[in-house]
Amino acid sequence: MKHVLVTAASLALAASLSGCDQTATAETAPTAPTASSNSVATGAGIDGTWVIDLDSGKFEGKPMDIVLADGTYTCANCTPPLTVAADGAFHDVAGRDVSDAVAVKVDNYRQITMSTRRGDLALGSTVMSVSPDGKTLTRTFTDTSNKDAKPVTGSSTMNRVGDAPAGAHAISGKWQMAKMDKLSEEAMTVTFASTPDGLKMTSGDGYSWDAKFDGSDTPVVGDVAGGTVALTKTGDNTYRMVSKLKGKEVGVSDFTVAGNTLTYSSTDPRSGEKTSYTATRK
Repeated sequence: MKHVLVTAASLALAASLSGCDQTATAETAPTAPTASSNSVATGAGIDGTWVIDLDSGKFEGKPMDIVLADGTYTCANCTPPLTVAADGAFHDVAGRDVSDAVAVKVDNYRQITMSTRRGDLALGSTVMSVSPDGKTLTRTFTDTSNKDAKPVTGSSTMNRVGDAPAGAHAISGKWQMAKMDKLSEEAMTVTFASTPDGLKMTSGDGYSWDAKFDGSDTPVVGDVAGGTVALTKTGDNTYRMVSKLKGKEVGVSDFTVAGNTLTYSSTDPRSGEKTSYTATRK
C-alpha cells in the first residue's frame, strides 16, 4: 500500500490496484506505546498520537500506465512492470517484492477487480472503476495482508492524462494520482514514543517497530514481506526513515515536527514517486 503517512500496507494495496508492489512496512498507526505525558502536554517532540489529514495529500510522479486488451492486463511502469492474463484466475508473478500471484477479473466494460496473494495469504483486492465520462478512475481496496489485524479499507481517485488505445478496456490509459478519498480509522493515526536512543512506532492496523537512531535495519513487526526500517535523527525535531525490502531501498521518508503539526514526505527511489501529508497531534 505499502502502502503516505498512511500505513504502507494501505498504500501498498492502493498501489497494488495496478499490480505495483510497494513496501508493506507501516509508517502509520493509531494506538501505541504511550508517550511521556509531559512531552505530549507541551507539544514538544514527536511523542504522541497523530491524526492524518487526507486532504493534505500531495503526489508527484509519472502517471500509472495500464492497458487491458486482448485478454491481457499490462502495467508498463509498475515496479516492476506487470503483465498478466485477465481471466479471473491467479497467475504467478515472479520477481515482485510483496505479492507472488495476481488475478485480474473483468467485471464489466468499465470495471475490473484485481486480487493479490503471497503464498496462501490473501493480501487483498482492489476494484478499479472508470466514471461514465471516462475521465476519472476510482480505486476501492481492501487490505488483508496482516492476518492478525482487521482489514484496512479505502479508496482513491485518479485523473485521466492519457487516452486508452483503440479497442482497449475503459480502464486503459494513463492515470495521475489525485487524492486518497477514504481510509479506515486504523490507518489514519500513528503513535510515536521516544526511547533513550531511538523511537517506537505502533499502528492500529497491526504494525510496529522499535528502532535506534543509528541507521541500523530494524524489522517491521507484522510485515508479511519482511520489511525493515533504518532510522536517524536529523535535527531537534526531524527524523529520516529508510524503508527496505530484501535489503533494497523502497522508500526514504522524512518527518518534521512543528508544535502540534507533523509533516511527512516520502520518495520511492526506484520510481521517483513522492508523497506528502500533514498530521495533527491528537
